[in-house]
Amino acid sequence: PQEFWREVVDRVAEEVPDTLLLAEAFWMLEGYFVRTLGMHRVYNSAFMHMLKKEDNAEYRQLIKKTLEFDAEILKRYVNFMNNPDEDTAIAQFGRGDKYFGVCMMMLTMPGLPMIGHGQVEGLTEKYGMEYAKAYYDEQPDHELVERHYREVFPVMKQRSLFAEVAHFQLFDLYAPDGQVNENVFAYTNRHNGKQTLFIYNNRYEASEGWIRISAGRLDNGSMRQTSLGDALGLPGEHHSFVIFRDQRSGLEFIRSCALMREQGLFVALGGYQYNLFMEFRVVRPSKLKPYDQVCEELNGRGVASIEIEALSISLRPIHQIVEAAIEGFIEKADAKSAKPEKLAAAFGKACQTLLDAVAERFAEIMEKQLTPPDDIAEKAAESYLSALSYESLLEKAENIKRVQVSLGLDEETDEAFRWLAKPLIALNCIQEMVRDNGFLEKQVIDQWLLGNTLEKVFVDKVATWPVNSTEAVDLISCLLARRTAPASDATPDEQLMASIRTLHESGDRHFNAFMQVQHLHGKEWFRERQLSLLASWIMVQELIRRIENIKNAKQVASDEATVLTAWLDAIDTLEMAAFVSGYEMGALLQTAANAKQ
Repeated sequence: PQEFWREVVDRVAEEVPDTLLLAEAFWMLEGYFVRTLGMHRVYNSAFMHMLKKEDNAEYRQLIKKTLEFDAEILKRYVNFMNNPDEDTAIAQFGRGDKYFGVCMMMLTMPGLPMIGHGQVEGLTEKYGMEYAKAYYDEQPDHELVERHYREVFPVMKQRSLFAEVAHFQLFDLYAPDGQVNENVFAYTNRHNGKQTLFIYNNRYEASEGWIRISAGRLDNGSMRQTSLGDALGLPGEHHSFVIFRDQRSGLEFIRSCALMREQGLFVALGGYQYNLFMEFRVVRPSKLKPYDQVCEELNGRGVASIEIEALSISLRPIHQIVEAAIEGFIEKADAKSAKPEKLAAAFGKACQTLLDAVAERFAEIMEKQLTPPDDIAEKAAESYLSALSYESLLEKAENIKRVQVSLGLDEETDEAFRWLAKPLIALNCIQEMVRDNGFLEKQVIDQWLLGNTLEKVFVDKVATWPVNSTEAVDLISCLLARRTAPASDATPDEQLMASIRTLHESGDRHFNAFMQVQHLHGKEWFRERQLSLLASWIMVQELIRRIENIKNAKQVASDEATVLTAWLDAIDTLEMAAFVSGYEMGALLQTAANAKQ
């Protein structure tokens, strides 16, 4: 007699062709149900059982045989990690790396991934079909759920990259001894020009080796193998490089296309670790983006952004100039006996030299002319002289201990004020030059990637500073980010609050880092000390800038004390408003808005 289910499948195909036949076949009969009986989908118990028991060689062989017979069959498998008849996914795979490695493999294989009841929440009760309700009083495992949000769900939203088999290729990983490591699953896929490479080590022991050539696959009646370079669509040009991102870590990597085609990709994975490489793109080196040098210097390491690394290398000559200049400004303290005018003049000349050197290097790198202002030495000298004048007034003022500490004017940090004021003025001069030439896109520390350079200079000096080296970079970045000055008739209170609001609403990362913003219960909380520091230095910045807005130096000097008092009162008002708001950013901004009305 004819096989019953074979007859059913044939009649369904003829009479109701849009019907989907889903078979519940266990005990490793999946291949029979899809190959012989022709079922459209079948629950793939082999996936769960073999990966749980780490029968990796057997499961890899199952995939290979399927590819040799008909790759389309892989699309018919419903892969899962638990079902009502089996123990929960947590019981079988745990809550750690093995669970997530297998789960990611389930999501990136062709076919249909199936998440079991309570799997995401980490529930341990085994539910039978006859259960009307849960018998265990269980709560979701929040850490497990959070990790699903970080690693699993973003990939689920891109299932189209993995669901098809037309470009699916399974690869062997060859260990250094030349043997195939059967514990590592590695495969590529692509859809609409987007390539993916998934690698998972389903064993506690670490694994490493090369991925270069695929397993055999039946295509158009003949068995074929594919190189990794071809599977990823890489060109064979020696001056081409491929950049790709690891979904789990977020790091980007760069490799030579020619070497990947010739040698493959070397991978090293710890126990139960996986890599999901996505966002492949081919680039070619240029003067501004020397990808070849990036590839050589990284030597296989991953970084947050290859583009930033490339720009950092091309901008390195500018970084070196700025580093040397800033080191010169803070290397030794100003002589106490020296007249302020003499100190200011020397600082102005140093700024002129700095800007000339920066402009020259910029023209070489960017092939664009950057013209320094003719009066930069005079402006820098005036700004520093103004800073020294207010330094004297602030040191003598009474009952402003918090401001004095914030500015480094207390007894313990005698020179800190000048060590911070000089880089601020110098960097502001560079930023103004870039802006005047029409090249400024954002504050110059970020645009020219100067953060690490400045932090390296500051790190040995911060023992007596009111901020550490990272905070110093964030603080100066915040001050430089205040691009649009408030109206000239704005009061100090208005200028302070406008600055805080602008930095907050722009989502400035330096502002959030400096203020040590924490998100809790839907609100943004900040540190009291950080607000005092930022407000005090905004005051200094605005006091220095007065010399630019008021050309009459005598007028500036005549009302210094009055203006300073107004700013100190504004800082007191801001700190009181912050206290009343409970140091919550939304409440602080709302308090200021209400006061303005």
